[in-house]
Amino acid sequence: MRHFRTRRYGPFEDTRRKRLALARKQRLEREKLPLFSEMIAEEQPDADTVMAQRAEQAVIWEQNTRGRRAANWRRARSRLFAYGDNIRRNPAGTLE
Repeated sequence: MRHFRTRRYGPFEDTRRKRLALARKQRLEREKLPLFSEMIAEEQPDADTVMAQRAEQAVIWEQNTRGRRAANWRRARSRLFAYGDNIRRNPAGTLE
C-alpha cells in the first residue's frame, strides 16, 4: 500500500473578497424581508466576529478531517492484516 501525502491547507486567511462576500450576504438577507431589515441588521454579527469564528471553525474542520482520514487508514490496515497469508501479496506481486 502506498500512502500519499495530501496538501495541507494553511491557516484561515481573512481577505477582502471574503469580507465583501459576507457584506453582500448580509445585505441580501436584509433586503429579502424589508419590513424586518432593522431587526435582522441588529442580529447580524460584524465582520470581525464572523471572520474569527470562521478561523476557529477552519482549525476544527482540519482536525476532524485528518482524524477521519486516519481512522479510515487504520481500519483499512486492520482489514488488510486480517486476511490470511494466502490472500495477501508482497510488493513484488508474488504470494508470501
